[in-house]
Amino acid sequence: MTFNSDTRLTDTLEREILAQALDNQYNYSPMRSIQKLVSKMIKLREKGLIARGNASISQML
Repeated sequence: MTFNSDTRLTDTLEREILAQALDNQYNYSPMRSIQKLVSKMIKLREKGLIARGNASISQML
């Protein structure tokens, strides 16, 4: 389902979409958690906060 600026939702459909979004917010996703962790580690490495010898970022990936 795609929406654009001209799309009008009925109250029922809007409530249903909102309820689904709220339910999905609390679903646990291990892969998403791992992706977030790796992303944060890469950002810390880029900032120089994690020391790893003389290795470059490209060698880590």
